[in-house]
Amino acid sequence: RAALMGALLFGFSFSTDFLPQFLHSTALQVLTQFTGILGVTLFAPLPVSIGVRFLRMIFLTITANRGGSVAVRLAADNLLRNPTRTSNNIRSLTVGLVLVIVIASISHSFKTTIGAWLNVVLKSDLIVSSQGKLQRYLVQPLDEAFGRELALVPGVQTSGETVFGMRFIKVKYRDVTLGLKAYDRPDFGSKYDLFDMQDRPAAEAGAELYDSLEPTVFVSNNFVHTFGKTTGDTFELSTPQGAVTFRIAGIVNDFAVAEGVLYISRERFKTLWRDNLVTLFAISVKPGVNPETVRQAIDGKWAQSRNIQALANDELRKQLGESIDSGFAFTWAIQIAALAIALMGLFNTLLISILERTRELGMMRAIGMTKKQLITMILGETTILGALGSITAVSIGSGLAYLFVTNTFEEILGWIIKFDLPITAALNTTLFGTGVAIVACLYPCYRAVRVQIRDALEYE
Repeated sequence: RAALMGALLFGFSFSTDFLPQFLHSTALQVLTQFTGILGVTLFAPLPVSIGVRFLRMIFLTITANRGGSVAVRLAADNLLRNPTRTSNNIRSLTVGLVLVIVIASISHSFKTTIGAWLNVVLKSDLIVSSQGKLQRYLVQPLDEAFGRELALVPGVQTSGETVFGMRFIKVKYRDVTLGLKAYDRPDFGSKYDLFDMQDRPAAEAGAELYDSLEPTVFVSNNFVHTFGKTTGDTFELSTPQGAVTFRIAGIVNDFAVAEGVLYISRERFKTLWRDNLVTLFAISVKPGVNPETVRQAIDGKWAQSRNIQALANDELRKQLGESIDSGFAFTWAIQIAALAIALMGLFNTLLISILERTRELGMMRAIGMTKKQLITMILGETTILGALGSITAVSIGSGLAYLFVTNTFEEILGWIIKFDLPITAALNTTLFGTGVAIVACLYPCYRAVRVQIRDALEYE
């Protein structure tokens, strides 16, 4: 009944993803998380029990053929003989491990999604801006005329629009702060592939953005999610020249602002905002020229005199990666705390289990079980429990992590992230879970072998 209730609660958590958008709320997402974790906790003992029965058949076959350890088979028997105690042990372990795999999956999915996006949008060889935290656009804007000076640096590609600027500002729409990126027209040979388009070819959408006579914009995925707009729709945006109606020409992937990002051509931006400044310049170098050589030339010429920095794509990716890592640094403490809670809970239930079975263990010793066999039996119980419990927690927890990444994370924070299971973290969590179970049983095991047979038989 507990497993059935757990399956129903877990199913409810997934079913909320199919509800109409107007029913989605923060309260519903909190309820979804709670029912998901509770469902995993209630359901987890069932697959572990099935796994123990399967292992018992294997051990029974081995011992029937005069091979293997009888103590290990007895370990499986003991787990099946007291399902309540076994379920409590599994739940103590599962809750902590599920939390670990969920946090690891969110962090890994966020990092891989950002990495995939950067591979699309970072087409140039170098990014030039004033010194500061460029990954957060915390830099002083530069005059657009500086782009012409950059084009004169030896090694810079001059055919086509290979030095182009981008201006980033914050704007308000329906009292929500959005990011606005105004791009120069990129190199025609690129076919606008620096735009990570989601709903139409980049070449087609890019031509419309720059050549359309009416004001057009690209909007990010999270803007679509937040405001319910899509390609072809229009919306009104306040500008220094008054309210302007923009038509959406395409949907892009962008992570600059959680609530949404708008892309427009910089020519139209200069007309509407009367702003000729540039946040960053993207530069391509000539074939055969080392980008590092050009970067050093730019730094040597303007780093001191104008406070200029030139970053290679790899450096910018590294900065963004470090920002993500620092943003998720606190999760390590949560994961350690979760494992500690699992360790203490499992230690408590195992110790109680040994105390409850003192007379039983004394009887086994009295009929010939050695201390070594007793240790093997108890360690066998714990190892089986830890390994199967960890595998179950990682398997079901991955499903819960998928729900959090694709539904809850998007609903609460606005980020639209693609789920990517961290295989290494899943394997490590399984090993850690098994290790935690073994560590938790060391003292109870020590206590069991220290009890004298006579005292154990008299124990009530």
